[in-house]
Amino acid sequence: MRIKRHIQYLVSVSLLASLSAYAAPPDVNFAVTMSEAVTVNTGSGTPRIAVNVDGQTRYATYSAGTGTSSLTFSYAPTIGDLDLDGVALTSPIDLNGGTITDLNGNPETNLTFTVPNTSGVKVDYPSLSMDFTNGTSGRYTLNGTAYNDLSSFLTAAGGTFTRASVGTYFDSTGTLQTAAPGQPRFDHDPITHAPKGILIEESRTNLLPYSEDFSQWSKFTATVTSNAATAPDGTMTADLISANDTSLNNGFVYRNVTGNFTSYTVSVFAKAGNVSHFKIQPNAQIDGAITGFLATFDLSNQVATTGNFYGGHFINTSASISSVGNGWYKCSSSFKITGTTFDAPLKTWIYPYFAGDSVGSNVYIWGAQLEQGEFPTSYIPTATMNVTRAADVQTFPTSGWFNPNSASFYAQFQENAALNISGSGSLIMGTALDGRFIYRTSGSSAYRVYDGTNILTSPDQTLNSVVKVATKYGGSNMAISANGSLVTSNFDGSWGNQGFAWLANSRYNGWIANWKYYPASMSNTQLQLLTQ
Repeated sequence: MRIKRHIQYLVSVSLLASLSAYAAPPDVNFAVTMSEAVTVNTGSGTPRIAVNVDGQTRYATYSAGTGTSSLTFSYAPTIGDLDLDGVALTSPIDLNGGTITDLNGNPETNLTFTVPNTSGVKVDYPSLSMDFTNGTSGRYTLNGTAYNDLSSFLTAAGGTFTRASVGTYFDSTGTLQTAAPGQPRFDHDPITHAPKGILIEESRTNLLPYSEDFSQWSKFTATVTSNAATAPDGTMTADLISANDTSLNNGFVYRNVTGNFTSYTVSVFAKAGNVSHFKIQPNAQIDGAITGFLATFDLSNQVATTGNFYGGHFINTSASISSVGNGWYKCSSSFKITGTTFDAPLKTWIYPYFAGDSVGSNVYIWGAQLEQGEFPTSYIPTATMNVTRAADVQTFPTSGWFNPNSASFYAQFQENAALNISGSGSLIMGTALDGRFIYRTSGSSAYRVYDGTNILTSPDQTLNSVVKVATKYGGSNMAISANGSLVTSNFDGSWGNQGFAWLANSRYNGWIANWKYYPASMSNTQLQLLTQ
């Protein structure tokens, strides 16, 4: 009589996929149905089924069912296992020194089975993982142990997070909040309230005193009504500025600072009053010439432009506008100043009118900022003097989870930076100058992997948009994939390791949503799947 045997998949795929990236994944159980009750003897070995995990052979070993016709075989993922298109089983059952007999002691010899469809059994088990999209309730793992807050994770990993100043961010309600020194900022989209990840920025200084009190600014045929509206931080601190004269170069408030020949970005939060537009005019006298330009902002249509250039010393100008909710917009303009000598201070003028407006045209403003740099960063509140926001720095030692010989990295991030950022570029993750896993060079919009000798470069990416990048090294197959576009090589990728890793270096500015490390070199297929 022929004995019929088959194997079937038991575990909920959706449950595995939702848990596996955060902690030690649960065992994947497979049920083997025999045509009769059997006895499993594991005295000399345990029967098992081979499981192909991205080309690596793992095993689902017998775990339960002796004395019945339904046996359970369990696969426990190994740290570093990654298979996003599904594991595969191999027939037959491997007795591995054990035995499977009927209840009379007769051995079961035909242990082949029809391989089931296991494409839905996906495994994602990094040795170190940080998910910043759930704020202080995010999930962080170290070698299979999960931590629900960043502080306890860093304590377990021996890591640190520092920022020697306060910093601002938008919370899950879209309200601008201030984080204490040393407190990570889990930022959100102020309109959709979707989490963006941890905000990492370089050090910047707001050069404009009284950033929220325009009654302390100089006025030229303009009136300031203090504390006239609710500001983006939820306080009644926004001011209304009104133009008393709409002739040329009248009806504005302004502030002076000492100028330098460098790049600047000026920004202010604005909300429509009886008009829905305003202007910012950076201005100075350089080498004997009055020079500057106008940045104009249409709040109703969310349009920002630059124009009306004069004097020739303000170049590389740009303007942007973005909604932050409740009718407020962050309006920014970047520029570079050239020349030899400043004959007068650098001025920041704010006009609450356009040509054709009536006397008394007004807008609400709050949170003015002038910073050296080619793009705007998070708001830095000031009072009587300028204020510096320190850089966000997070590092942790590599002992216990890092493999310098063969491994893979993954990050999902949104870098808020101009294409021609000065300096050596930004590092998203790395362990040394010759161990830069994901970084961007000055003037480039592509990301790179560098092993101290060899460099691979991804296709260009759109800055200030979500980018997923994965890299791998070791075994003569260094590669990089960005948003599903793969670049490969035959480089080995021998890696430098100075004993600790950066979340990002001091030249990175933006958000990091996910950061994962696998102590094994994944296949090109998995590299692409991670970044799609």
